[in-house]
Amino acid sequence: MLEYLIYIAVFALFCPAMASRFDKFMPADPATAIVYMLHKPRFTKTKNVARAKLFIGLWRKFLWRSVGFAVLALLCGELVIRQQYASGNVGWYVVLICFLSLLSAIDIRMCILPDLLTVPLMALGVAYAVYGEGLSPEESVLGIGGGYALPVVASVLMYKFAPRGMGGGDVKMLMALGAWLGVEKLIIAVVLSFIVFVIISVFTRKKSGPYGPALSIATIIAISYDFSCLYPLIGLG
Repeated sequence: MLEYLIYIAVFALFCPAMASRFDKFMPADPATAIVYMLHKPRFTKTKNVARAKLFIGLWRKFLWRSVGFAVLALLCGELVIRQQYASGNVGWYVVLICFLSLLSAIDIRMCILPDLLTVPLMALGVAYAVYGEGLSPEESVLGIGGGYALPVVASVLMYKFAPRGMGGGDVKMLMALGAWLGVEKLIIAVVLSFIVFVIISVFTRKKSGPYGPALSIATIIAISYDFSCLYPLIGLG
């Protein structure tokens, strides 16, 4: 179990750095995106004392942000792996947590959930349903459909109040998560994401912002705990 947590923490530690590189070249083809995200950044040198102090302060904030990402991903990994350790799904969920960490970092920085990550995550969800345990391919495909239908229905209902609705990146991320969760857990994750987003808004004192982090945390909670007792309340049981 410890080795999986180390993998997650190390990857998440570098997610803010990869996200900072990601926005230097958008839009770009997938190959360029991957190369630049893994490219070693250059450190700026200056003889100006004031600018040097400014750079040191910025790097300190960046370091704390990276450590925060690693700690949060570690906690999420501990929840999931403890629940899934007896099954053969641990490796799959390590990959999922790494994807969610990077998507959250990019969404926080750019308010974008790029197709470069959401589409492969969807494909991996189907592969998990085929080769993993606990979710059938049929449930995965239905989850993808549910991930598309949920935001469409919500946008129709909320059109008069919020004409722009949800962005395309949000829809594709929901479709990707549907491939991993199935319809039932996806609905639970969406409901939980609203609660998580409200909590984040209270702490940040902002009424709007990136939705990816809230959805990622809600997904981890939906995987880690049994919410089947709530299915009759949402018409699924």
